[in-house]
Amino acid sequence: MKKKLLLSLAALAAISLGMVGISAFEAHIINITAHIENALTVPVEAEGLSFGTVFPEEVFYKNFDIRLSESFMKEPRVDDVEYVLRQKPKCGVPIPDTDPVRYSEFAQVTEDEQGNFVCPEVEIPGTDQTQVQSVMLPLLCPYLSKTELDANGATTDNSIPAFHGPLTNWTMADTLATQLSGHLSKAELKTSASWLLDLHAPCFKGECAQDNVIPPAYQYDPAFEDQLFGCDLWIEVTNISIPPDKALLTVIKHVVNDDQGQSQASDFTMNVTGTNVSDPTFPGEESPGTDVVLDPGAYSVSEDPKAGYTPSASADCSGTIAIGEHKTCIITNNDNAPEMGELTVIKVVVDEGDLDAKAAGDFQMTIDSNNVTQGIANQVSVGNHTVSEADDFGYNMSFSGDCDSSGDVNVGSGENRTCTVTNTMPFGTITVTKEVINDDGGLLTVGDFTLKIDGITVTSGSPKDVAVGAHNVSEMGVFGYSAAVSGDCNATGDVTVAAGESKTCTITNNDIRPSIQLIKNVVGGIALPDDFDVSIDHVVKVSGSSNPVSANAAHIIDEEVIVSGYSFTSITGISFLGVSCPAALEGTITLLPGDVVTCTITNTQ
Repeated sequence: MKKKLLLSLAALAAISLGMVGISAFEAHIINITAHIENALTVPVEAEGLSFGTVFPEEVFYKNFDIRLSESFMKEPRVDDVEYVLRQKPKCGVPIPDTDPVRYSEFAQVTEDEQGNFVCPEVEIPGTDQTQVQSVMLPLLCPYLSKTELDANGATTDNSIPAFHGPLTNWTMADTLATQLSGHLSKAELKTSASWLLDLHAPCFKGECAQDNVIPPAYQYDPAFEDQLFGCDLWIEVTNISIPPDKALLTVIKHVVNDDQGQSQASDFTMNVTGTNVSDPTFPGEESPGTDVVLDPGAYSVSEDPKAGYTPSASADCSGTIAIGEHKTCIITNNDNAPEMGELTVIKVVVDEGDLDAKAAGDFQMTIDSNNVTQGIANQVSVGNHTVSEADDFGYNMSFSGDCDSSGDVNVGSGENRTCTVTNTMPFGTITVTKEVINDDGGLLTVGDFTLKIDGITVTSGSPKDVAVGAHNVSEMGVFGYSAAVSGDCNATGDVTVAAGESKTCTITNNDIRPSIQLIKNVVGGIALPDDFDVSIDHVVKVSGSSNPVSANAAHIIDEEVIVSGYSFTSITGISFLGVSCPAALEGTITLLPGDVVTCTITNTQ
């Protein structure tokens, strides 16, 4: 009978043993624990066993009982308990800098795949060390004899004497070779068992008495003197049987999920009909399954229906069962291949402007949060699905076609559904207005200037749809004209537009007056440059000064005073835009807005 299913009898009972040398030799049995859920009790577990102070080669005896628990005695479904007593090494966490070594915590060994015992890491509360490695204590197990006593307290043959197994490298094989079995039965009126535990205290080589009975192989190395020795004694339930007038039925629920099914065995409710069934209804469980005790006779096993799965039952899921008979029923549920339909997602982008526009391909479409390709029919299971997109890029999203306003759609078996997702960019408008001031001879008009929003050319005075957010208004600069931005834009042309908002920015261009600089160059004699009255349009100017003039007008270059003894030699100079000074006095020069020229007039003695 499966222990797990009848009263959950899978826990262990541990009797912990420790021996320490103080002056002579001291031994203690410590950390007695024996909780077997509701099957067995070990009365000594609360207070533990203690041998007190012992000396090498002394022998001490202690008794302990193993009993069927009160709840087990009252449970009609069970009768016999079989158990084993096993010995395992003991682990402890050494306290640093103690000699002889003392231990702050004790731990149970674990077993690796090769059957070797390994000490685990242990958490030490209240310290900054979250995990501390425990170590194996010197082994005490070989010095403990264990004997089952009969009803009169006499020893039986069910025993193992002291001095057994190795002193080091104790493995699971040694544990199994030295284990003892026990049996309790309600039907046989054997509800408890008494055991005698003997400690044969070891001696150390070279220090043993001449008449000692400790075999040389079990005399410890003196290096271990004063150390703490240890051994854990485990009481483990190995089997629980049913009453002699009952039958046993094992019910196994096996679930096959090879077509995207998600249910587990425990999601199925099992039902057993028969006479005096111990568990008529219970959750399903994979192998080893659930054990049910019932009276001999007719029985059947069924389950509550579950959508999406097809059940099949083994032969022993119905029929008759005899006293003491054990049958196994296996109900297998295989998930059905899902019914499928098709769902196609189409993307439409409505962009009211051509600024920062997104294309349909920029949007990643999803069905139930899984990425899909636009315009392609996708196989989906029958039922409800949700169409959406990974990123809307700030666009307004709406659904049409077979989807509702939230993007939800129901797909039936064999149906082909289509959902259209439309993204409309929320927009506002920006109007850029050009103003041109020609008060210094400039001739350009509005059409001579190229206006831009975010680098895109726009027409002066025409509103332009733009995406919600920050934008920049600018123009392609024209030489000879200054520019100033005003209106809703800041001085650098930046402007922010909200949905449905209209903003207006004005760029004003003012023509820049060109300038002429006259320089008098005198060669020979004692005359100075200022002795020659150089002029523009017959207005005398100071040699070397810069003189603003009107653009696109002819200006006369001359000198109003001719100094005796000097003759005109030349006028030289070319403007920034490549216009040459006149070759002779009273010649003219015409400049565009913003142009600059220096004309040098040379007179020679």
